[in-house]
Amino acid sequence: MPTIYIVSLPSGRFVLGSFPQPVKHLAAVFHEKGSPNSTYVNYNVPVNGEGKALSAIDSSATDTSAPIRVAESHAAPLYFLGPWPDLLAMGGFGLLLWGALRVAGDPALDPEATGVAQALAWAAVLFHYPHFAAAAWPLYSRMDRIKRHAATALIWPLVLLAVMLVCLRHSTTFLPFFCKLALLWIGYHYAAQTHGLGLLYLRRAGFPADRVSRLLLGSIAFAPIFYALVCLDIRVQGADFGRLAQGIRPLGLPDAFPLAALAGVCLSVAGVAALAIHLKLKHERALPPVVLLPAAVQLLWFVPGAAECDPYVRFASFGLVHGLQYLALAAVVEIKEVRTQDPSLTRAQLGRDVLLYYVILIAFGAAAFVGLPWLLGTLRVARHVLEPTLIALLWAHHAFLDGVLWKPRTPAAAALADFSFAQLPEPEAQP
Repeated sequence: MPTIYIVSLPSGRFVLGSFPQPVKHLAAVFHEKGSPNSTYVNYNVPVNGEGKALSAIDSSATDTSAPIRVAESHAAPLYFLGPWPDLLAMGGFGLLLWGALRVAGDPALDPEATGVAQALAWAAVLFHYPHFAAAAWPLYSRMDRIKRHAATALIWPLVLLAVMLVCLRHSTTFLPFFCKLALLWIGYHYAAQTHGLGLLYLRRAGFPADRVSRLLLGSIAFAPIFYALVCLDIRVQGADFGRLAQGIRPLGLPDAFPLAALAGVCLSVAGVAALAIHLKLKHERALPPVVLLPAAVQLLWFVPGAAECDPYVRFASFGLVHGLQYLALAAVVEIKEVRTQDPSLTRAQLGRDVLLYYVILIAFGAAAFVGLPWLLGTLRVARHVLEPTLIALLWAHHAFLDGVLWKPRTPAAAALADFSFAQLPEPEAQP
């Protein structure tokens, strides 16, 4: 007897399909509201194999009155670029770098490790600075996008320019508080990307990203950053590390706060472990390591030694890991956009295009973080004032662009739904 699958939507229940044998997943495809009839939104629906009603799907973005196409799911490929490239970019590089710092000396723990600090500065030119350019390039490289996002592209930079002038004018009063705010949004930005990567790979692995999964993956992404920021706040009360003008202003947190934050980290780890066990028992398959790899690397980076390290160096060095993750996703978006414009391009040609794209990002990143400070340095502004001001402003611009250009409905986010360079077919040969 065939198995019939049903999905519950706020607007009603729909029979998705009938199959001779129970299946693990179904792909429910609805017309997207406000889009041409040829545009569809795919939902990989987990099923229990017994034909019972499925968990609800959010239909706020779908037109359920339109015909529904149903087929046995061919889940989205797990990896964007391939198993080894994804594992390396999403955390493998971070693990290798963390191990190398344990052996060669971590500047965040050992101020004498000046040679390692210099190597990290050069590595930032290759990984950290380009990821800022990767956020700006899609917007500023095309006039139609500048017109579409005029406030973001034109007005926001003017606001930041005004903030810069205030920081330079009031370097002992306003700048330290602005730097405090910058450090908080850098931490949030790191954690938000880690959370997003976990959810992205969770969905691509065919697991439901329900409220509990989002909450637990979010906890393990944000708890280590929160712990590191708490330790920083306790440690810098009255201290000046000489990197952010007069030092950031502490919030005056109680001494017991780090212990409470560390307990939160432990609870988040236990919660994610319980989630992994639950999904294994329910779906009879384990979470792929890449789902938790970004969170594991961030946990390793920010929890051990957080109470003793130089926090600015720790956050800056993790920028290499964060930047490589971001660049990998930016490469996927670039590949899909170029292939859409010219379907005749082979994978080798696309690879060369991405390499050129990366070189452009390196050049623009170096111009922003090396050339711009040098140019403004000719104004005879003290370096201990100019450097933190520019870093904070560039982070503010980057974070704002991310919020605008990587929303779920944007082309950049849509490119990450089910695209895989590793499984990209070669174009058919022309007769």
